Amino acid sequence: TYNSAGAEKAVKSWPFAFIMCDGMWYLGYLLEPEQGKPQEIRTMRCDHIQRVETLDSETFEKPDWVKKTLKEARNIWFNRERNIKVTLEINNSIKQYFQLSEYFPLQKIVSEGKDTFLVETMIDNPYEVIPNILRFIPAIKVVSPLSLKQVIVAKVKEYMNN
Repeated sequence: TYNSAGAEKAVKSWPFAFIMCDGMWYLGYLLEPEQGKPQEIRTMRCDHIQRVETLDSETFEKPDWVKKTLKEARNIWFNRERNIKVTLEINNSIKQYFQLSEYFPLQKIVSEGKDTFLVETMIDNPYEVIPNILRFIPAIKVVSPLSLKQVIVAKVKEYMNN
């Protein structure tokens, strides 16, 4: 049982890891499988957990795909499927950061120019990339997808209007 936006919710889950992200601890877990759907990863902040009940009759082994997914994760907004391709144009003034660290899942520098370079990444959830895009503004621009670019523009406008 956990607290979600002030409401108590119960979930049957298979926990697989404690995850430290942005100074907070999260529990990584798999949702109970639904007929015909792939099992999904979820995270919840540990301080939101209210009660834990073990089910002695059930056992669980962490699937190999969970290990791979965790290794590729850059924050808590990850999941099994990475089917959204993101292309970013980044100013060469911050290129060294991207050569030394992976800020985005499966980040690849795909072309390099005189003033900018292009990075491609594959994501499942826009929030896998939004925090780091905002972090590097104005030296980073979303080339595609358009929907992500629109979210970033809206967030910057909202900030500027407050």
